[in-house]
Amino acid sequence: MRFVAAPLALSFILAACGSSPTPTATDEADTGDITNLMSDPFASGSTPAATVAATTPYAIEACKAAVAALNGRDPATMKGKKLTDDLVHVSYIRPDDGKRWQSRCRIDDANHLTWAQFDAFGDGQQGRWRTEDTVGFSVEGKNLHVKVSTEGELMSDETYPLSKLKG
Repeated sequence: MRFVAAPLALSFILAACGSSPTPTATDEADTGDITNLMSDPFASGSTPAATVAATTPYAIEACKAAVAALNGRDPATMKGKKLTDDLVHVSYIRPDDGKRWQSRCRIDDANHLTWAQFDAFGDGQQGRWRTEDTVGFSVEGKNLHVKVSTEGELMSDETYPLSKLKG
């Protein structure tokens, strides 16, 4: 009886001390390669709550306007496409040197987005989400108004005709 109780007690002690459980498929996905998470922001399986973006008909236009305001570029030169309901990819060619610049915008709600640079170093990876920037947008008649603030300081306040943001 004494010999049976000892191994049983030892197993309880080990369990209480935090011996790690056998990894499951979910655990392996959570600790996967960080580069996969950077190129696909939703690779970990955590997507934002079902999106207001699906009801925001101007997601591409808002992303183009934000990138234009942030970089002092003409949004008419930009191409954009929706990757998911709340993720937009925008690119443009910088005329002075021919370099292709790419950004992504995550639509946070009906009037705000967060942006990230994409493929800045030619590695096909997404940069970090620029959470220090607050990008608000609204549609006013036939115009899209965008305001960009960094750490509370207004950096840009632009209005673009929706017709210039299409395409």
